[in-house]
Amino acid sequence: VRRRRFLILLAIHIVATPPLHEMLGSLSFPPDPSWPAPARERTVALDCEMVGVGPGGHASALARAAVIDWRGRVLYDEYVRVEGDVTDYRTEFSGIRPHHLREGAVTP
Repeated sequence: VRRRRFLILLAIHIVATPPLHEMLGSLSFPPDPSWPAPARERTVALDCEMVGVGPGGHASALARAAVIDWRGRVLYDEYVRVEGDVTDYRTEFSGIRPHHLREGAVTP
């Protein structure tokens, strides 16, 4: 029986609106020698920013998704076009503003 080991890397929570590569530019991700090299190279972090939809904004919808690799290189960073009406942008936590979801947001 072959076993697979899954590694989890803490995601960086995005709270600002500049492109992710600008925010990560000064960060350094030195390899941890206790992790085998192949495992490090297969490790990614996913961060999702949510906005509130519906009455009172209590339901959540994906508004931004970002993936970085072990070294902090951005693999994916896109705003997502939300279907329906956004009633709470949760800007203080998400950094999302109305124009982010209108200009160039991808369709899920």
